[in-house]
Amino acid sequence: MELDLLKEAFDRVAKKQKQSSSKTLDIVNQIEKEIEQAITKIQTTSNHTSVLTELKDKLNELAPMNQLDSNQKDINLALAKYTKLLEKCFQPDISRAYRNVDTDPHVLNEIISTHFYRQGLFDLGDCFTNEAREPNAASLKLPFVEMYQILESMRERDLEPALAWAAKNRGPLTQNGSTLELKLHQLQFVEILKKGNRDEALKYARTHLARFAATHKGSIQKLMACLLWPGGLTSHPTPSSQPRPSGKSWPTSWPDNSVDF
Repeated sequence: MELDLLKEAFDRVAKKQKQSSSKTLDIVNQIEKEIEQAITKIQTTSNHTSVLTELKDKLNELAPMNQLDSNQKDINLALAKYTKLLEKCFQPDISRAYRNVDTDPHVLNEIISTHFYRQGLFDLGDCFTNEAREPNAASLKLPFVEMYQILESMRERDLEPALAWAAKNRGPLTQNGSTLELKLHQLQFVEILKKGNRDEALKYARTHLARFAATHKGSIQKLMACLLWPGGLTSHPTPSSQPRPSGKSWPTSWPDNSVDF
């Protein structure tokens, strides 16, 4: 495989680099040794000229620059081979992957505007759409305005807007395999039960959760089990605190549903 060849070539470059580093260190150590010996001799003799001449001859014999150049040439050769192999395996000319197609400015403007609105940057989105002179700015903005209004209501512990939206969009949610509506009803059921209204919670379950029993029987059964505790949820571990078999928590917490939304 091409990647295997690349790895082998890279390993060769790495090996050459390690060898060069080791040889360079040996050369430096030899030079250091010769200089230290020369210093010792200078300290014990008055004929400094002969000592320096001897040191020069030994350094010339070592030829450190020639050895360093040789080591560097070996690395450059291995690196050049690796570069050629890299260019052979991958196409560096990006223009070959570029499709020469016309860009629709209107579509591009809608993508940018939608991104701003999705992030809740409505002022920035409005500014962009006005400068881009996009006529459909309102239709792009409204769904996200509604979404953030629903999220704000959820932060205030009001699920009615979210439930209304889920009911209105039940078809698309079902097609996408989303269980958002069920999760919202589960959360509403738990909130009612927390207030100690078991009869009202049972009525709510019959009205809104019964139709999910066929596809989410286990979840519904666990919710119904909460009704058996006389003290309500204060004396019973709610489904929101019980782990699923997969290790995840039950979808009856406010943060979870906000993220799902």
